[in-house]
Amino acid sequence: MAGSGDIVAPEGCAADIATLGCTEKVRDQMRKRGSKGEHTKLALRQNAISLLYKHGYEGMSLRLLARETGLQAGSIYNYIDSKEEFVAQIVCDTLRELVDAILESFEDNDQVKEKLRKYVSTLVDWNTLRKHEAVISQSETRMLPKSFLNEFMKLRREFEMIGLRLIEEGVEEGVFRVSDPILASIAMYNLLMGIAVWYKDDGRLGADELKIEYYTLIENMLGVRSSLNG
Repeated sequence: MAGSGDIVAPEGCAADIATLGCTEKVRDQMRKRGSKGEHTKLALRQNAISLLYKHGYEGMSLRLLARETGLQAGSIYNYIDSKEEFVAQIVCDTLRELVDAILESFEDNDQVKEKLRKYVSTLVDWNTLRKHEAVISQSETRMLPKSFLNEFMKLRREFEMIGLRLIEEGVEEGVFRVSDPILASIAMYNLLMGIAVWYKDDGRLGADELKIEYYTLIENMLGVRSSLNG
């Protein structure tokens, strides 16, 4: 009888585990198990985002999440240590992905107005295509444990500074005309990040139309008179 530390050969391998064919079968089984685990983790994240959007933090229990993911209630702890840390990780990961998306859209030779267009475009896409994540990354911050709070605040500051530095750069170059870049950056942030609250897929304006409208609004707010195509 195999001991607790022994490798048990999969069916069809008998005791000849040392042969190449049987080794490949073991590896294949391990790959399948790993692949299934990653798929389950992704499903848990997606379902948690949907439940958080619908019910909020208090309304999303791990039992409900397990049921939505097709897991037994007890087995969810194979993937999640605690609800608090799981949700906090989603919030921080979401903000990290947004910061990365903005920075990756910029190119070294972009002029400040082109950076502004890309900034607006990225945030409109984020708040329409990833509406649920955009909402919970702002609404579910009150429950962040101390172990995640510093990370979140650092990411939030990095996000806010992208907009502020963009406006300051435009002011320094004489492209934007605002007397208070900090106030302007707060207004721009609230204008764009508020989209997720009211946006509907079947609404009057789609994402492409919103990019034009919001760019024009922000352009005017920053004292730039040219149009989106100007």
